[in-house]
Amino acid sequence: MRGFVGSFGRGFSASLGLLWRIVGLRDPLSALAFLFTSAMYVFFKVSLGLFLVADAEYGFSFVSPPFSLLMASSDVVISYACIAALERLAPRRFLGAALAATLAGTAVFLVCNYSAYTYFKSFVTYGLIRFNGAGAGELFGYLFESVDGLFVGFGAAALALVAGFAVAARRVRAIERALRRVAMAAAIATAAAGASWAGLAQLGWDQTGRLVRDPLVDIVQSTVEGLVLERSAMGADAALSFAPPEALLFGRAPEALPAGFEAPRLAKPNVLVVLVESLPLFQTPLADPESPLDVVADLAPESLVFGSYRTVFPATSRSLIAMHCAAYPDNGFDTISRYMTDFACAPLPAVLGRAGYRTGMFHASMLTYDNLDRTGMMRSYGVVEDYFTFKDRSASAGIADRAVEEEVVAERVLEFMRRGGDEPFFATYFVYWTHSPYAVPPGEARQPEGTPLERYRASLAYVNGVIARLFADMKSAGLWDDTIVVLTADHGEAFGLHRGVYNHSSHVYEDTIRIPLVVKVPGLDRGHAVARPGTNVDFAPTLLGLLGLEAPAAWEGQDLLSDAYRARPALVFSRSTALANGIVDGSYKYIRYLDGGGGEHFYDLEKDPFERVDLIAQRRAEADAYEAIIGPWLAREQARITARPKP
Repeated sequence: MRGFVGSFGRGFSASLGLLWRIVGLRDPLSALAFLFTSAMYVFFKVSLGLFLVADAEYGFSFVSPPFSLLMASSDVVISYACIAALERLAPRRFLGAALAATLAGTAVFLVCNYSAYTYFKSFVTYGLIRFNGAGAGELFGYLFESVDGLFVGFGAAALALVAGFAVAARRVRAIERALRRVAMAAAIATAAAGASWAGLAQLGWDQTGRLVRDPLVDIVQSTVEGLVLERSAMGADAALSFAPPEALLFGRAPEALPAGFEAPRLAKPNVLVVLVESLPLFQTPLADPESPLDVVADLAPESLVFGSYRTVFPATSRSLIAMHCAAYPDNGFDTISRYMTDFACAPLPAVLGRAGYRTGMFHASMLTYDNLDRTGMMRSYGVVEDYFTFKDRSASAGIADRAVEEEVVAERVLEFMRRGGDEPFFATYFVYWTHSPYAVPPGEARQPEGTPLERYRASLAYVNGVIARLFADMKSAGLWDDTIVVLTADHGEAFGLHRGVYNHSSHVYEDTIRIPLVVKVPGLDRGHAVARPGTNVDFAPTLLGLLGLEAPAAWEGQDLLSDAYRARPALVFSRSTALANGIVDGSYKYIRYLDGGGGEHFYDLEKDPFERVDLIAQRRAEADAYEAIIGPWLAREQARITARPKP
């Protein structure tokens, strides 16, 4: 046994030696530059981790040291690869200067990324530079705004490392052997740490955000996507003169309101919006009697039930933009809220605030996602509370948790609704716990077993109980009869109805975009099924119509209950692991994938609501007509929402 261990050890050492001779750093200057660059990345990630703990109120979590030390592991590995490549490509007499320039450039690059991260919670990317009109002025603005003790500390450390390299390079030959051994050990240890961290980081991804990413990878990857994929897929020119169609092109859709329906006259009622994460219409009692979401069935007899309602984008950030701004969101690879938080928008909470409403947004998870918390639309709420507000109330939230219990949030929503006296409220309760991976509901001993759908149903049952208790508490508090209660979703969720399609954000099939909209209206004589098609771009105008308020001229949506309503096509799209553009034209739906082999699809939703029969071969003329308008329509919407707000 001892002989075997000895042989194994010698073989392992020999293998490492051979590997080092093949990919190792050959010049002591390269080893020195690698160690100094690695130290700079470690300071960078630790400084940002401390910023999130101290200034962004993350507390002790996956961004805290010592975890943030591990976040530099991939940076160190990439630095090693870059320096090894430079060593082999640069002429020997210029290597020292090239390494010094690389170290100095890294310092400048990381200083810029420090300031960008403290503002955007992401690093410098092509999208950020593009949204800032080539970037220089505003990027320097972020730089100056980020100056604090931590920033000065990191900047000083970076400068010291550049100067230290210049001094140490003069004596590098004296410590050549030790330097190479240390560099080898550092590279191997970092690679091992990086391999473990790749999996570990996922536990705290909502807290680490993009901190675990490498900023060099971000700028290279986003530039390739932006210049090659995005421009080729969507075009670079904005068709500002394009006018979206105001009537259906080929499809059919009912335009009449339910027989006998008359909108009640309301005198400043309260409004509660229960926005459920990842809830397709197909997983509610409106389409599935076995659904555990009983609150929808309970609401229906006293509500308007919209049966043909969709999100225009199957992911949270852009869905919330459409819902709050009554406008199509941007259609780039990354949502606009990540880079341009002051995007053009006339947000619903601001309109209601001017009409005398107290407004509040409440969420169990983190609204720092895609920088939603920094957007003008979110800041237009009078009160915004999320994980960072609620975690001290939580009985179970730990350092790797992404959300507090829904009971904690529902209790706070009730407090907000009861507090205002004669002033009406507009409260948005954004329910989180139905988000993938459908974690074990609070109070359960262990993760539910079974398929993703079975785990989702367990989360849905938990959420249903919390919402039902909130509604019961509203009735006990005397709030129910004077409150419009809306139950809807940010987007749907897929469970393999189409082969290989799960979760959301990538595809625009009906299970990811068709969502419930149930509106309990005080004074409504009975429930009414509304067959008029609409999207979450129409959400805000419809709500204002019920409140008797005038919609801003900038809104693109329409009141789904208005006498002036006309059914019209809806633009839908996705920008994630799959890229798709589409149009829902009443009963017809066209989808075209921009990448891979997804191709084109055409469905008759009236006859085929689950999109089983692809009619693209028989509907070539209609498909060509749809495709011809998607490009300029997307360009128009991109130009509209990225327009600079007027001072």
